[in-house]
Amino acid sequence: MVAGVALAVGLAILASPIMPIGKVRAVEVARGFDVDWTVLGLGALVLALVLVAVVWATAWRAAPRRQSEESAPSARSRRS
Repeated sequence: MVAGVALAVGLAILASPIMPIGKVRAVEVARGFDVDWTVLGLGALVLALVLVAVVWATAWRAAPRRQSEESAPSARSRRS
């Protein structure tokens, strides 16, 4: 997970010289590398939190459930 977040930040930094795209590029004052560490840091944090939430939810749904003793069939009823 950490490697994926680091890769995303690295790709964002490497894509900096070719951004913005489209008509807005004509009015870009300073082309080249522009790294906003606040945006990248918060983006990395949000990405990591979303990934953790998805993994947790997937694991929670896939985990086997225990039945309470009241709802579980008794040993006598299973023997018949």
